[in-house]
Amino acid sequence: GMCVVAVHLRRSPGLASYLRIHSAPSLLAVISGRMTAFKGTHISFDGLKDFMAELFPSDTLLKVSDSNLDSFLGGWQDNRVRAIFFSHKAQPSLRFMAPAFYYRDRIACGYVHTMSPEAQSTVRRFGINKHRESLLMWNEVQESTLAAIILSLTFFSYMQQLSRSTIDEILEHNKYLALPRISSQKMFDELCPLQPKLKKSRLCVALITKQAPDHEAARISFREFASSSPIQTDRVKFAYIYEDKQQNFVQALTKGNVTRSQLVVEVVILTRYDQRKLSYEFLEDGWGLDPVTVPESRRQLERRLHEILAGDSLLTLRAVVPEFY
Repeated sequence: GMCVVAVHLRRSPGLASYLRIHSAPSLLAVISGRMTAFKGTHISFDGLKDFMAELFPSDTLLKVSDSNLDSFLGGWQDNRVRAIFFSHKAQPSLRFMAPAFYYRDRIACGYVHTMSPEAQSTVRRFGINKHRESLLMWNEVQESTLAAIILSLTFFSYMQQLSRSTIDEILEHNKYLALPRISSQKMFDELCPLQPKLKKSRLCVALITKQAPDHEAARISFREFASSSPIQTDRVKFAYIYEDKQQNFVQALTKGNVTRSQLVVEVVILTRYDQRKLSYEFLEDGWGLDPVTVPESRRQLERRLHEILAGDSLLTLRAVVPEFY
């Protein structure tokens, strides 16, 4: 989340002028394009920590207590994983602030002061050691992830303090929901990256739904499939797309045709071989909206993915797609 560079006033006068640095030594921070100069005459360790802590936006780490815990964990509709740092200190460390800022597009981070009277129910609920730092994470399936997704407390039993490298590793490994929504070109590039020709292709499997309550059942059942299917490997990523928000992309695949009944939604299996070009196909019978038909949809998709991954079949359709927006 942070990097440090040095500017030599005489060797880089143009850059120094642009940054409005007129004397040395000077200290300047740039966050999201906003420049902030250190105004003190003496740079101390504590003063530097305070200066850096004030640089981050106020919503970088949400203060979580008993009263807002459930609403925080339930806010995953913003397409972000939830993470909570626990510490006995009243104010969060920069070791928490910096990674929380870095991963802000994928992870919503909160902070619990374990000594606060307003957080004791939360501390007991998760069995937190008040005197040790901890980091817990959740995806959208809260009921089933408290044991599986929350990082094991025994993992931290030998540490009093979480290292930055440990925090980065954990956040990086768990930065996506069980079924993330492809909501931008950046997200598309991360979940469905371009494939080198010499490597085995990676597949992106996306459920195409409308942003409507009557399609929520399909998203739930598809999410359950993505979380539990044995097909889930490093070569397959599952996601979903809002058709009404990404109309140009979806129309590039359907060629403008709408032939499905209202009882199913589309599932597209794709692989990218160019920034704008991809190979793809739709699941033959789509994904059932009726719970009775979901088991058959699961079997068809699993069988088809096995065939493609084994090299027994190819994705035969081609499309040039616009960027996500």
